[in-house]
Amino acid sequence: MKTSAALLVLLLCPLAAYSQTLTTSSEYGLPIVKTKTEINQTGTLAKFDSNLGELTGATLIIYGAADFSVQATNNSPQSQTARIGSTTSLFITSSETALNNLIQSENESIDLAYRTPLTTFASGETINFGPITNEEQFSYDLAPILASLQSNGAGSFTINVESMSGLSIVGGGGNLSASQFTIAGAGAKIVYSYVLEPSSALLCGIAGLGLIVRRRR
Repeated sequence: MKTSAALLVLLLCPLAAYSQTLTTSSEYGLPIVKTKTEINQTGTLAKFDSNLGELTGATLIIYGAADFSVQATNNSPQSQTARIGSTTSLFITSSETALNNLIQSENESIDLAYRTPLTTFASGETINFGPITNEEQFSYDLAPILASLQSNGAGSFTINVESMSGLSIVGGGGNLSASQFTIAGAGAKIVYSYVLEPSSALLCGIAGLGLIVRRRR
């Protein structure tokens, strides 16, 4: 009975090694630090170290956040009703060519926005709105480009985020002037999934074999 149990260990141990999925991750810019737009931020993420095992999956998450403040003045002798929109788009690129191509084809930017309520301005009135915070994130499944994301030992790549901000006025008959103040920032995280290399399973099997031999003696 003891020998049979040890034999079962020998057979199952390599399978257990293969079935155990592990994860490792790398990040930068978290929590997000916001600065006055326009921003141009670059951070570094680690590639997967192939010495850890066999890479089976990866997910990249880009985080973006912005605070919007808007000031508008009615320059008309009559009251005017309008809505003002403030936007900041965070455009994402990477130094890793395959990753950059994936980002550009799937989702090249995180779009953040704030719209004021529909507001009536008295003649000569100035109204301030905000600050209002908007946060968004986008995840990329990196399964198609796993080969480009790993190295034998230390390796890294960069993520760059640049902003473009704008202001729009709907209504007001062209009599409103407006300005915006925006601060924004970004961060990123990559999560790798992997399994142990076959050598790990082999070592486990050898240990099981040794157990059988010992019990037979």
